[in-house]
Amino acid sequence: MPKSIVSYTFVCILCGLICIPPLVNAQNSQDDYKIHVGDRLDIYIEGYPEYSRQLSVLPNGMISYPRIGDVRVAGMTPAKLSELISQNLAGLNYPTVYVSVLMAQQREVYVQGMVKTPGRYFFDGDSVHLLQALALAGGLDHEKADMKNVRVFRNGQLLNSIDISGLLNGDAEIDLELQSKDMVLVPSRLQQRLIAVTGAVVKPDGFSVEEERIHVLRALWMASGPLQDISDLENAVVIHPNSSTTQVDLKQLSQDPTLQSDRYMMSPGDVLYIPNAYVDEKVSVIGEVKSPGQYAVKGSIDVLEALSLAGGLVEDRANLKKAFIQRRDGSREPVNLMDLFDEDAKTAGLMLHPGDTLSIPKRLKVNWNALYTVVLTASLIYNIATR
Repeated sequence: MPKSIVSYTFVCILCGLICIPPLVNAQNSQDDYKIHVGDRLDIYIEGYPEYSRQLSVLPNGMISYPRIGDVRVAGMTPAKLSELISQNLAGLNYPTVYVSVLMAQQREVYVQGMVKTPGRYFFDGDSVHLLQALALAGGLDHEKADMKNVRVFRNGQLLNSIDISGLLNGDAEIDLELQSKDMVLVPSRLQQRLIAVTGAVVKPDGFSVEEERIHVLRALWMASGPLQDISDLENAVVIHPNSSTTQVDLKQLSQDPTLQSDRYMMSPGDVLYIPNAYVDEKVSVIGEVKSPGQYAVKGSIDVLEALSLAGGLVEDRANLKKAFIQRRDGSREPVNLMDLFDEDAKTAGLMLHPGDTLSIPKRLKVNWNALYTVVLTASLIYNIATR
């Protein structure tokens, strides 16, 4: 074999093993997460900022993305979406695609009345069934529960009144599918005079009262008051036994408790519901950190604080000079992390805002063992061919 051909073959083998580019990078900690309606996604295409987007998953489970159009992403993992986008952008010279969930839609259900542990419960997935919700609350208080009149409320309105005695005997057809924010109320079959307080309060529960009517503020404080910075007091709802509702502005009422009206009074059987107004704000830290993921924040935080939340850098792999921030508006800002430790540097005190993503790329590292093996193999082939 001519020496020129052998030399050319050697170079090709060496370059091919070293230079094959990665196609997709997805955040390992989110690989098993299934995208849901309402989630906010961060899609970053390295080297192609014009294709980077921050998108919210629409109620129909879709997003709209360049070169793909409308695509249903609800139920996909971030890794699967990364792969789909990479395939559709294959003409861009092997794009590196990062997909992360900036803000996951929180899913919760309220269970009140004659159950062992009334309260608010969080669940995964798009829905939870009635029997599962009752199990989350520890099951029924069988001595008191009226199983023939279990009520389910959605958006402050009665959705269904169900006899669950058949459900407990294995009739799965009446196992109602619940959505986030639904409320399940299990009434008492005993002659108790109860009002219930549920939603964003400190101690949601049912409370026994002796009076024919009590003021709505008293009911609120029986539940130890609202959850600070979370309760939407302006849009509280009183749900009556006949399923009619009364809107109550508890914020205005708390500022002027002397206001008198029948709408501010509750009777046994009524339920006071305080909606949750808190929007969970998060920043994302991805790449070469010890615990990549999303982190809830109350406003803006320093980049160093964000790194601390993510457990710090993987120092032997992190490329400190090539980090960048993907801002919520889609813009990209390079960051030299070496400068963050210098008080006089421009990047010192750099802030990360809710919705932003801090990305720490991997430092190029030569695998000397693999390179040595390749060179040794190529040298052996060369020596054999030239004998």
